[in-house]
Amino acid sequence: TRIKLRFFATEGLDESILSQPNMVKTAYLKGVPMGGEIISTTEESPQFLVWAMRDSDGAPLQRIQIIKGWVDANGNTHEKVHNVAGDPNNGASVNPQTCEPQGIGYSQLCTVWNDPDFNSNENAFYYTRVLENPSRRWSTLQCQAAGVNPFDKNCPIQAEAANQRLIDKGASGDVYGKCCINPALEPFYSPVIQERAWSSPIWTKTQTSVRTGEAS
Repeated sequence: TRIKLRFFATEGLDESILSQPNMVKTAYLKGVPMGGEIISTTEESPQFLVWAMRDSDGAPLQRIQIIKGWVDANGNTHEKVHNVAGDPNNGASVNPQTCEPQGIGYSQLCTVWNDPDFNSNENAFYYTRVLENPSRRWSTLQCQAAGVNPFDKNCPIQAEAANQRLIDKGASGDVYGKCCINPALEPFYSPVIQERAWSSPIWTKTQTSVRTGEAS
């Protein structure tokens, strides 16, 4: 999927930028884009601007997450996931008969977010993850094209019949059995997935770490 994604960090930014026609240009002028570093000059969290637009050939967007990683004073690593835009409980799903995505979603999402747990004495990184509504896995389409429905309670019977048709044509082995695997036990074969995009990280650095780096 080709989701369009922008991610910036800056200081002194408010949500009014979201309605500006030159939002991206302003973000480049006032802050740093994904892949960059921002140095903390105050005790307050930088403002993180994230914007995403759906792929016209993909499913609607469901939500935006910002993932934070940091190392504490004892050298322990941590990560925390924040849902910052959209709705993770929007009820979107996949039609079990047609495999078509169903439910509401978003054509684009945009927000300005502050880290509620920001610590100016800790170096950290932040990156963005954008998730679409649930959609069918590519293998699910192949299964259903052969008359094997992963959502149907009779899936094993359908798989056996599809296998026999291929065996009669000279094939061997269990071709369609994996269509019916329980996704709770084998998540790799889940018939439903959520396509996603993610950004490069933005690193926040303390004044102390910057001075130490210059001294070395």
